[in-house]
Amino acid sequence: MFLYSSKHQQGNVLFLILIAVALFAALSFAISSSTRSNSQNPSKEQDAMTASMILQHGASIQSALLRLKITNECNDSSFSFANTTWKDFPAGNPSPAAEEADFPNAPVDMRCHVFQSVGGSVSPQNFLGAAITNQTFGSSMSGSPSVTYAVVPNVGTSAPEILMYVPHINRSICEEIYRKMDMTLSGWGFGGIPHGTCTFAGYQNAGVNFPTSPACNANTAGLKTWCATDTNNNAAHLYYVILER
Repeated sequence: MFLYSSKHQQGNVLFLILIAVALFAALSFAISSSTRSNSQNPSKEQDAMTASMILQHGASIQSALLRLKITNECNDSSFSFANTTWKDFPAGNPSPAAEEADFPNAPVDMRCHVFQSVGGSVSPQNFLGAAITNQTFGSSMSGSPSVTYAVVPNVGTSAPEILMYVPHINRSICEEIYRKMDMTLSGWGFGGIPHGTCTFAGYQNAGVNFPTSPACNANTAGLKTWCATDTNNNAAHLYYVILER
């Protein structure tokens, strides 16, 4: 009786060991397959990550502007986007004094500074790694955000919106942005929106009452984020409405 019990127990232990080995083998195969799949397309993962970072940056600025209007009594023309992370062209690294001079309507106590702790407390980011080439569009370096304003049809009122503009980034990143926002891609045209579809004016030149009203054409009607094509088919330009007006 004792011998039978011992052999029976040994059989159970062996069975459990075989099950454990089989489970370990299955888990190893699953991990290996996942790793192999991810390693086969690392650029797509990087594009998706960069797309998320750009959208999050725009959303953070958008939230800060709304909060500053309510809590710090800032108006649409008193915001300051002064920072030295967004790169100018060709200098690359703007001086703090030059940045402050771009936003003369901002209160000196910095309560309306989007990137200051006493203001919006947003950490400025650039996306130079997303740029196709190191080119200039306006005064901004490729892949580096800037602010501008323009009327976007069917968004807000007839007053011009304030936009974040990120020029000349990899088209594949814009495609990831469209996927994340469930927007329709249409050939090379991002829904038929070519570069140059908007006429812009620099935010720092807006003045207290935004005296001019540059506009985007009907292709952008109702859009709050979009990409426009470039003459280089691998490049695109991102627009993000950070304040409807």
